[in-house]
Amino acid sequence: MTNVGVILVISLLLVMDIMTVVISLVQKGMRGVTSAFFALSVCVIGWLLSDLTYQAATNPDAIMFLLNLKFSFVAFCPVALVVLTLRFYRLDRFVTRRLKVLLSIVPCITTVLALTSLLHPLMRSHQVLVAIQPLHIVDQSQGVWFWVHAAYCYALTLFSAGVVIAQHKKLPSGYRASSVVLLLAMGINLVANALSIMVFSDFGMDFSLLGMGGMLVFIYLAVATSSKTDLLEIARDEIFNYLQEYVFILDLQQQVLEANHTGRQWLSRLGIQPNFPFPLARVFDALRERGATIRENAEQDAGTDIYYSHNDRGVVYNMTERFVVDKKGRPMGVYTTLVDITRYKQVIDQLEKAVDIDPLTGLANRRAYENLMQFFDDQKTTPLCIVLGDANGLKRVNDTLGHQQGDVLLRLLAQQMKHCCPRLGTVARIGGDEFAVLMPGGNAEDARQLVQCVETALAEQKDYPFTPSIALGWAERRVTHDGPEAVENTVYRADIEMYRNKENDRRRRR
Repeated sequence: MTNVGVILVISLLLVMDIMTVVISLVQKGMRGVTSAFFALSVCVIGWLLSDLTYQAATNPDAIMFLLNLKFSFVAFCPVALVVLTLRFYRLDRFVTRRLKVLLSIVPCITTVLALTSLLHPLMRSHQVLVAIQPLHIVDQSQGVWFWVHAAYCYALTLFSAGVVIAQHKKLPSGYRASSVVLLLAMGINLVANALSIMVFSDFGMDFSLLGMGGMLVFIYLAVATSSKTDLLEIARDEIFNYLQEYVFILDLQQQVLEANHTGRQWLSRLGIQPNFPFPLARVFDALRERGATIRENAEQDAGTDIYYSHNDRGVVYNMTERFVVDKKGRPMGVYTTLVDITRYKQVIDQLEKAVDIDPLTGLANRRAYENLMQFFDDQKTTPLCIVLGDANGLKRVNDTLGHQQGDVLLRLLAQQMKHCCPRLGTVARIGGDEFAVLMPGGNAEDARQLVQCVETALAEQKDYPFTPSIALGWAERRVTHDGPEAVENTVYRADIEMYRNKENDRRRRR
C-alpha cells in the first residue's frame, strides 16, 4: 500500500468518526457516558489526524516528529476506554479523580519520552527514515519504555474487555442489546491489535488505529441504544431513593460510599455534608456530640440501637448491616439500614403495660397480636413478614401423657420460637396450639432463617417423653401500585402455607 492509499483509508475513517462525535453531542449532551465517549473520541481523532499528517508529510524531520507525536494520543486511548467502560455500566463510584490520575501516569511519561525520542534510546534505540515514496518506511528498533507502554496499553484494553464481559452477564436478557454492541466493539479492537502484531506489521497501515477508529462507531451505537439499560438503572435508583429508611452503602473498610435521598437529608441534619466517601465513624461522632446513646445489642443479628433526642422528643433508631456478596458469596461491601422504631417501641411498651401476655408461655397473647396487626395495617408497614405455627401432636401428648406435659410442649415451642425470633419481631400465642411471629422490616430470607432455626433447635431436644415439632408457614406482605395489601391477606397466605407443611409432615410420619 502507498501513502495515498493509507491517506484515503484514514480520511474516510476520520470523517466517519467526526460525524459520529457530532451526532453524539447533539443527541446526548456532555454528560455521563457521553462525556467519557467524547474523551475517547478526542484521543482517537487526534491519533487519526497525526497519522494522516504523517502520511502526507514529505519533510524528513516532520515525518519523524509526527511519527512520535502519535504516541501522545495512542497512550491515552486505553485510559479513556477504561473510564468509558466503567461509566457505561454505571460503575461511576470507581471513576474517581485519584483513579484517573494514577491511570494517566504511564501515558504522561510515554508522551514526554516520545516527543523527545531523538534525544534518548528509551522509546526507540534506533530510528532512521529509509524511504518517503511511495510509502514511508522507517527502520527502527524499539526501546525499553516502548514495551512498557505497549504492555500497559494492552493490559488496560484487556481489563476493559473483561469488565464488559463480566457486566454483560449480570444484565437481564432484555437489557443486553447495547452491551452486545459494546462487546462487538471490544472484539473489533482486540482483533485489530492482534493483526497489527502477528500479520500485517509491514503492510504500511496501522491496524491498531483502524481497530480503534472502527470501535468508536460501535461504541456510539452502544451508547445510543442503551436506553433500556438506562431505564433499568434509573428504576433502581428511584426505588433506592423512594425508601423511607436511611440506607447507606459501605465498603469493607466502613467507608460510606452512597446514601439514598432520605439518608442524605438525615446526614445534613446532623451537619455532615454527603461528600462521599467518608468514614461511618463520623456519623457516630456527630450523634454522640448531640447527646445520642449508641448501644450494641447483645442478641445475635440485632444490630445497633441509637437513642437520640430530636426536636425535644426522644427518637429510637435501629441500625442493621448486611453484607453485599458476589456470585461466589464473597463480601464486596455492606448494606446498612437505619430505621426509626420509635412508634413501634411505644406500641410495644403500651402492650406490655396492658399486660397482654400469655400466662403459660410468657409470649404476647391474642389481644396483643391483634393490636399489633391493626397498627401495622394503619401504618401500612412494609416490609412485613408473618410466620404462623401450629404445634404438631399436642392432642396426642395431652391424651397419652397428660395436660401437664402438653403445657411443657407449648412452653418449649414458645421458648425456641422466641429464641429464633429477630429482636424487632414479636412472638405471640394466638390459640391453644397456634403461634404467630410478626416481623416488621423482615423479608422472605428472614422468615426462612427463623423457620430453619426453630426446626433445628427442636430437633436437638432429646430430654422429653415426646418429640417436639411445629408446622410453620410464612408470607411476606405484598405491595402493589395501590399500596400494601391488607395484613389479613398476608395472614391468610401464611396460614395456607402452614397447613400445607402440616399435611406434608403428617404424610412423612405415616
